[in-house]
Amino acid sequence: MGSATGKHSMKKTFIDGLTRPGLLAFTVALTTATSILVALSIIVDEEFFSRRGYELFAADGHDDWTHASQRALQVRSGKYSGNGLTLLGSSATREMLSSPEDLEADLQSALGRPVKVHQLATANQMLWESAGLLEMLGKDYSGVVMIGVGLRTLVTPQDNAPEICTKPRLAFRSPILDAKVVEQGGSARVRTGIYLVDNREYFLPRRHRFLRNLFIKPDPIQFHEVADLEKLGQDKAALDELHTEVARRQELLAELYSSYSFEEGLHRLEDGFATLDALRALADAMPNCRLVFLRPPFNPDALQKINEKVTHGRLVELYKIYTEKFADYCALHGVPHLSVNDSSPIDSADFYDHCHLGTRSGRRAATRAIATFTADTLQARKVAVH
Repeated sequence: MGSATGKHSMKKTFIDGLTRPGLLAFTVALTTATSILVALSIIVDEEFFSRRGYELFAADGHDDWTHASQRALQVRSGKYSGNGLTLLGSSATREMLSSPEDLEADLQSALGRPVKVHQLATANQMLWESAGLLEMLGKDYSGVVMIGVGLRTLVTPQDNAPEICTKPRLAFRSPILDAKVVEQGGSARVRTGIYLVDNREYFLPRRHRFLRNLFIKPDPIQFHEVADLEKLGQDKAALDELHTEVARRQELLAELYSSYSFEEGLHRLEDGFATLDALRALADAMPNCRLVFLRPPFNPDALQKINEKVTHGRLVELYKIYTEKFADYCALHGVPHLSVNDSSPIDSADFYDHCHLGTRSGRRAATRAIATFTADTLQARKVAVH
């Protein structure tokens, strides 16, 4: 009995030691945690993130937001010399290229000199996020900035800066976004000057990724959700899964466009074009930057199918008005603009859903169209040749 009692007492003492640490243990733990936090605050700055951000904080090979944040910081730091082509916008803009390397090769062929391509388009990128990325490039940026502006992007409510900054997807603070938060009724965001602290809303949710990535590196960035639609057609199970996902997306889009009236859609379009004014102002403050607005690829067959499920049944009409107003806006303000559908030989068979190109041939056609337009734009007088 005594022996059993002794073992129980020893066990209790051991557990108490683990669960009820003394003052010394608590002080050591607190000091250690504070020291680690201070060390990270010193080490993890913009320069560190521009070198190792994706490697240490990416969720996987499709984490385009971490990739875009790192590349934007690299461009600002002057890592890339000469003219560049920076692409901003949503996933339709991201997936339309066969690859950034193909586009660079096409530009080299057209211009006889290298042009670095910066693919900063990301999933569901909002216009104010595009503004933050454009601003981060810096006033010394030289080259073309091409921003994909689709219907969905324009009709998304533009009073979303506070929401964007509450759960930021970019790994840096943006002065234009900070100002817009206050303008739209949000609280002023205090800056400490400490990168990790000022961007804590970005880093805290990614702490587990950081610990994992210390030991297991993420895959290289993949810009295509569907690598090759033609090859996928040989895998029935994968193709069936894709068709199910496409049907789900069409339902969600129909619900989205049914959530407001046709008249409200027209009003939202005007708000969207007003936000483009802010993007133009940012570009105008960059002496060697030439801004181009892009109408991203869109599948006309899918548009009709989605329209059949929209309550007001006027989505096709709204899209037509968007294309007309888009061209009028660009002409009024002297902004070069390009429609992928109109400038390249793509058709519905090249899409795997409503707006994403999925065939190698379709992406190559779009890439060549982008290269030709960019080469012509870079030869305009406003852009200095380096």
